[in-house]
Amino acid sequence: MLKEEILAGALCQGKFTAEAANFSTPEAELPATELKALGSVADLRAYAASSHEAAEKTLGAMSDDDLSRSVESPFGIFPAWRYFELGYDEHWASPRPAIYVSSVVG
Repeated sequence: MLKEEILAGALCQGKFTAEAANFSTPEAELPATELKALGSVADLRAYAASSHEAAEKTLGAMSDDDLSRSVESPFGIFPAWRYFELGYDEHWASPRPAIYVSSVVG
């Protein structure tokens, strides 16, 4: 399951659980299994495209009220829009994507 799909479900429910947050950690068992299946650059590109499409679909369907709604998490309570920002920050601040890509393409 794509990380963005988990995030979308959490935003709709108003609660982002520790279990859902754990799915964002590539070293956790379930994501690690899915990531191991990405054995080529083409696989990685398709995964990235699917993830981005899911995020765009979710964000595009949200109203201003939806984006302002509070969502609970183990890290505190934040407006829904903040979760997209946190995901974006994680994307740029984390060295993990480069590490995983380099491990696949050599």
